Amino acid sequence: MSNRADKRNINVIIDLVVFGIRVTEIEEIDDSKRNPKVRNTKNFDLCVLLEHSGGGEKWALPKAILTKDQNADQVAEELFNSIDADTDNKPIFFRPFSEPTRLSEDEQAREVSFSYYGMIEQHHFEQAEDGLFRSWFKKHELTDAGIDKESGSGLIIKQVREHTENLKGAASVTMALELLPDKFFVRDTRHTCLAINGREHFFGMYARLLEKGEQGSKSGKKDEDNPLRQKIRVMEGDPVKPTEGKGRPAKMYEKVRRK
Repeated sequence: MSNRADKRNINVIIDLVVFGIRVTEIEEIDDSKRNPKVRNTKNFDLCVLLEHSGGGEKWALPKAILTKDQNADQVAEELFNSIDADTDNKPIFFRPFSEPTRLSEDEQAREVSFSYYGMIEQHHFEQAEDGLFRSWFKKHELTDAGIDKESGSGLIIKQVREHTENLKGAASVTMALELLPDKFFVRDTRHTCLAINGREHFFGMYARLLEKGEQGSKSGKKDEDNPLRQKIRVMEGDPVKPTEGKGRPAKMYEKVRRK
C-alpha cells in the first residue's frame, strides 16, 4: 500500500443525465407523384437537460452533494423529482466516475461522481424556483454549450449516450415509454426509439412488444409477464388516425400510472 496520501477533501457528487424528446413539426413536399403535396411530419430528437446558476457559470448536468444522512439513490431521486415532481419514472444508476482531474470549482477538492440517468416528458424550463436556469440541448448542440465530451459533465453524457444507443428490443421500447406522453401510438414509439439508438426496425416489432406489454399489464401476474417496465393499456373506443388526412386508424395506447 502506498504511503502517499491526497490531503485534499473528497466530495461525493450525484450527477444526473436527464433525457427528453423534442418533437418539432415540419412540412415536407411529396413530389413522388404528378401533383406534389405538402404533408406535415414530426421530427423526434433526443435531448439532454443542462443547467447553470447565472453570472457566467458554465452549463453542466444537474447535480447534488451526497450528505452523511442519505444514500446515493435517495439523493438522485430527490434531484430527479426537483426537476419534474409529476413523473412516475425513477433515475437509473449508471456508474461512478473518479478520474483525478475531476475537481471542485475552486479546485480544492476532488470529486467522485455517482452518475444516474432518467427520462421525463419534456417541459419548457426558463428559471427554476431554486434560481437555476435549465435548458434542453440536442447532441450536436452540446459543444456550443461549452461541454467537453472528454471531461466533467461531457464525459458522463458521452458514456451514458453510448449505453442508451446500444439498447435493443424491449430495453429501447421501455426507455421510449418513459419519454413519451401518457397517450401515444405505435409510430410514436418507433420514432422515439430511432432518436434513442439510431436503429430503424420494422413497425411490427414495436407493435408486438406493445401488445405483449399490454397483455402482461392485464394479467396481474409477475413482472416477468411484461417485457416492459411500464404498464400500458389500449384506450377504449374506436381506433383513431395518428395524423390528419389519409392513413389507417390505429390503436392508441395509454400508460398506467404507478401507484
